[in-house]
Amino acid sequence: MIGVLALQGAFQRHFDCLEKIGVSAAFVKHPEDLKKCSGLIIPGGETTTHLKLLKDLFWQALLEFGKNKPIFGTCCGLILLSKEIVGQSVPTLKLMDLTTSRNAYGSQIDSFETAVDAQLDGQSVMIKGCFIRAPKIIKVGPAVKILAKHGQNPVIVQQGLHIGCSFHPEISMDTSLHNYFAKCCQQVDVNK
Repeated sequence: MIGVLALQGAFQRHFDCLEKIGVSAAFVKHPEDLKKCSGLIIPGGETTTHLKLLKDLFWQALLEFGKNKPIFGTCCGLILLSKEIVGQSVPTLKLMDLTTSRNAYGSQIDSFETAVDAQLDGQSVMIKGCFIRAPKIIKVGPAVKILAKHGQNPVIVQQGLHIGCSFHPEISMDTSLHNYFAKCCQQVDVNK
């Protein structure tokens, strides 16, 4: 079962994407909900709000979960997975060796959709990307694999178990990344 963090943000759309591809999903609202999950999606939303809710509710549980199980973060979820945020000294999970910059693609009025060419499982996959107050990945560490770029900027990255994405694939109900993440979760389950 894949959990979808359901504290704030676009969690329902991620849940719908998982249902669309036939993957068992559950909303995660409490730390104990993580125990039944083989992976977790951290959706986009408002980073400051997510940080406050996670710190108060289950920051440590997420850190423990991320040591052995995959996490897929989109937009705000990517920021939370990163090691550092440009110009801000706020806590992050530091599960991916990334430096991100919040809202770097512009404000709400600058939002846009574009096709993104991603390399998933050795195949080229076109994904419809919705960039809404999207973060930029400014720097990646040596262990981070770039799966897709928009222009010169990485927009989908993977490090070990974890996947980060600058945009919202769930808005267009593009399930390519959800399929890929589900396979990553299955591999972890099989290798236990």
